[in-house]
Amino acid sequence: MQPKPAEVCILMATYNGAPYVEAQVASIQAQTLGEWRLLVRDDGSSDGTQGILERLARHDERITLVEDTAGSSGGAAQNFARLMT
Repeated sequence: MQPKPAEVCILMATYNGAPYVEAQVASIQAQTLGEWRLLVRDDGSSDGTQGILERLARHDERITLVEDTAGSSGGAAQNFARLMT
């Protein structure tokens, strides 16, 4: 019996990525490794990115939207840092 593959945790920080985010998530979903988890945090997008992510998360339990009560903004580095906490 082979051991179960280790789960991979993918962090995705988004900001105004509506034109690209669905394709990015689809690319992750198409990978041959099925044991993964996607943590996504949006940094206050105004272009519909959050709504797209919410829809995708409703249809795939491996996708988790990370809410941040501290508020948005802070750039990419802060967005990724908040995903790691």
